[in-house]
Amino acid sequence: MTFRPLRTMIVAAFLSISSLALHAADANDEAIKKDRWHLEGTWRITSLEVNGIKTAEQDARSLFVINGLDGSWALRADGIDISKGTTTLDPSKTVKTIDITPTEGSGKGEQWVGIYELGENTRKLCYAPAGRGRPTEFGSKPGSEQVFVIYEREPVEATKLERKRLEGTWQLIALERDGNQAPDDDVKKLGLTIGADGSWSLTDDGNQIVQGTSQIDTAKTPRTIDFTPTTGNDAGKVSYGVYQVTAKSLKFCVGHPGIARPTEFSSAQGSQHLMFTFERK
Repeated sequence: MTFRPLRTMIVAAFLSISSLALHAADANDEAIKKDRWHLEGTWRITSLEVNGIKTAEQDARSLFVINGLDGSWALRADGIDISKGTTTLDPSKTVKTIDITPTEGSGKGEQWVGIYELGENTRKLCYAPAGRGRPTEFGSKPGSEQVFVIYEREPVEATKLERKRLEGTWQLIALERDGNQAPDDDVKKLGLTIGADGSWSLTDDGNQIVQGTSQIDTAKTPRTIDFTPTTGNDAGKVSYGVYQVTAKSLKFCVGHPGIARPTEFSSAQGSQHLMFTFERK
């Protein structure tokens, strides 16, 4: 084998490895953004265990943590912030990891390493001082110096935050009705604008064709939404649906007025369900 083909193979292999590494880094960045987006908001502590000793439930439930999209957090008791700091996440691990750095108040200057788990409206966190090593499971035994916390999202806060996430202008990219896919040319003309108060308007090629109000329930799985047009032929008639929202996409599966609420994101033939997929503009 000559030197030139060998060198070419080595360079190609190196570029391939570099490409894979960059792809993995991009995927992890997206995963971090997704978890940050999920963590944003106000969470009540429902269970707190420190070094194997469980705190009284009423004391634990008096504590709140407010998480920001940038990784910032504040621990609050009786309406007063008693500690603030930042976090670093790594959701690529088998058990997701978190590093916590208090920057103000209680614990300032310390470094904690931990693991976390996210549910729809609940989450778990287990951490310890950096010198004790990162926990490998959720719990706290005597002498471990581990802190094990369970949170639940504040219901009123959850609805307010969800309204914020839904707010904005969305471009329709796919529409299915009774199992039939709408043509792309028709789909791309439709847009949806949602207000912070739940108001909405549907446009066709930039022209408003119907508007209305909506009600959401973030406690249900999947989350539910009720649309009530205030203009058009169906004004006052409620359509029941389910939805799923991320930072970049929005899905609705909605029945015609009077049709039972869908239980999944699909539009089978004869179901009288419409499946909308939007992307944020």
